[in-house]
Amino acid sequence: MERDLFRLLAKAIERIDATFADLPACTHRTAQIVRVHLWAALHERPVDWACEPRNWPGSMRERRRGVLPDQTTVSRRTRHGGRRYLEAFLDALAKELSPTPDPQLLDLKRLDGKPLLVAAHSKDRNASWGRGAGGQAKGYKLHALWGTSPLPEAWCVTPLNIDERRMAARLLQHLEGAGYSVADGNYDSNELCVLAHLNGYQMLAPRDTPFRGLGHRRQRPARQRAIDLLEHEGFGLGTFGPALFAHRRSIETKFGNLTTGIGGLAMALPPFIRRIWRVRTWVYAKLLIYAARCLLRTKRRPNSA
Repeated sequence: MERDLFRLLAKAIERIDATFADLPACTHRTAQIVRVHLWAALHERPVDWACEPRNWPGSMRERRRGVLPDQTTVSRRTRHGGRRYLEAFLDALAKELSPTPDPQLLDLKRLDGKPLLVAAHSKDRNASWGRGAGGQAKGYKLHALWGTSPLPEAWCVTPLNIDERRMAARLLQHLEGAGYSVADGNYDSNELCVLAHLNGYQMLAPRDTPFRGLGHRRQRPARQRAIDLLEHEGFGLGTFGPALFAHRRSIETKFGNLTTGIGGLAMALPPFIRRIWRVRTWVYAKLLIYAARCLLRTKRRPNSA
């Protein structure tokens, strides 16, 4: 299964590399740096393991001398001047693996976050204490805006103490087309409802105490519309809002599928993934592997009669 996944990823990398404007005067092309990162993430190993030819199958060209970069080269290309080329290549690979939906059709987006934990005694200067699963924890958080594609429309990684609503405001600016955006009660605010509305979407997030008064504070029409859609069922005025909000659980399913299976993104980060730039590259690699898994599963699925 690992070979099939990597073969699919390698073919996509070759197609992108044919037209990619790479870093000038570089010994190893960005495509090869990406292959090394994906090979390491697929096998849950550090990058220096993937830089050793003996850890690649004999049928692959990486077994040849001089093909693989060393660990210091990969580190420089990940952090310094080559990082923007690496990110541009990963973005192109994401578009190759995850087609975007038609902006002319109504779409449904889901907002949520997933903690990525490190050990409590870790010396990682970028990791922070915050609210994890079941209590206080130390680490990072993956914030994602997910639609119907295998990959999120927008995502980011932050220390665990960063407010989800603050990052949601950044992610909602990437909305395209029109439709609805659903999230849990942590995202209920006038500001997020207005921001989603300005980008063509209606935000739906439940209040902490539904069916209560709104007090004396002025509510924006976008939030008032969200309250009406979610709470009018209690007055017999329709079930569209609650039925739409029930689809929010699908992002939990996506996070669950992302964390299981071959090359999954575990909640606890490996001990060799520390500092936020390494975490971001690791998470991006895991997302791409997940998208490849989805494509491979679709190709193997038998046609219905």
